[in-house]
Amino acid sequence: MVQCEASSNVCAVKEMTNVTPKKTSQKDWHPSDIKAAINKNGYTLNDIAKEEGLRGSSSLSAAMHSKSYPLNEIRLAKYAGVPVQVMFPQRYNSDGTKKPRGIRGAMLRAKSKQTSNKNNA
Repeated sequence: MVQCEASSNVCAVKEMTNVTPKKTSQKDWHPSDIKAAINKNGYTLNDIAKEEGLRGSSSLSAAMHSKSYPLNEIRLAKYAGVPVQVMFPQRYNSDGTKKPRGIRGAMLRAKSKQTSNKNNA
């Protein structure tokens, strides 16, 4: 970092300290990043749909956005060449199992909090 004093034309270089490494993101990949990874491997969404026997690519496109279609999420990750839990970390556990969502997921999270509170007490 370079700091200059306004009154004199003297500049000093200060070393940056306490630089923390950037944490890896726990957000799902952006749809454009998914498409780019798939295109880099020589495929399009239509190519994937044809190879997988789908009528069109709309369900693949929906899986990239907010809709959760586990089979299509796995297909997208396969053609992008990455594990599904890397592409969709909010939807999958680190071991590749699907995270429970909705009411079932809320009930399981509440239950695990209760057991962890009992174990800590």
